Amino acid sequence: MVSSLLKMVEECIPIEKLTLESKNSAITARVSRLWDSYRFHDEKDLLSTDMVLIDKQGSYIHASIKGSISHLFKKRIAEGSVYYIKNFNVVPNKAQYRVVGDNKLMIQLYPTTVVRSLSEDSLGIPTFAIPNHRFYLLDFDKVESRMGETYILTDVVGQVCCEGEVINKNCRGNSVPSLMLELHDLRAEKVRVTLWGESVDNYMRQKSMLENGIIVGVFTSTLVKRYMNNAVLSSTSATKIYLDLDIDEVIALKKKSSSSAREHIIQPLIIEQQEELD
Repeated sequence: MVSSLLKMVEECIPIEKLTLESKNSAITARVSRLWDSYRFHDEKDLLSTDMVLIDKQGSYIHASIKGSISHLFKKRIAEGSVYYIKNFNVVPNKAQYRVVGDNKLMIQLYPTTVVRSLSEDSLGIPTFAIPNHRFYLLDFDKVESRMGETYILTDVVGQVCCEGEVINKNCRGNSVPSLMLELHDLRAEKVRVTLWGESVDNYMRQKSMLENGIIVGVFTSTLVKRYMNNAVLSSTSATKIYLDLDIDEVIALKKKSSSSAREHIIQPLIIEQQEELD
């Protein structure tokens, strides 16, 4: 059994080699991000379960499972784990709200898609060589250029310098918590991001676990909107938040801020008017 699986893994192709003509292909990849997409924050209306997959070459791709068959994979896929995946469909990437904006393709899983968990201990496969994360980080001074763009979602990294209060907002009949943060980057450029729903809980939970006063985070898959004549980021159902991640961009920001005691203090964010959720 082990030898047969090893043989299958060895026959996998890199993500970057996938094409629209790829049939019966197999890949070995880590589930870097995993989330459920709902219609208008209604957890009774699941549109899809989505993932960002990364292989050992560092290539990444968006993978999606239709909501109607998502239950078939719920107990078989976990964020951070590595899998052998075969029998999927390669399709053009979305025309709107791309999570992996620099890949023209994405993949869709079927009920018959083979998904097998890979363990280095049991198979001798160097899964540690597969990156945990890959982001398409946008500089703060380029955020405004994405104003109104819907073809791609935006990833940023920044230090939290100001924080508002958690406020419940009414969104299409649902009460949704919101929280606005102000981030700054290495060049002291600033941008605000509004977190909604689960993103608020995710941020607050991670923040409570940090011992260091400096909070640097990666905020993925946000939309750029206009608020008070400024470009602001707004979380989506695909947004994932990673505080104190061990990547070069986070380390550089923490190093810069550690030289000043004032940089450790998160200031209250004064908001004249709350942003409405579209």
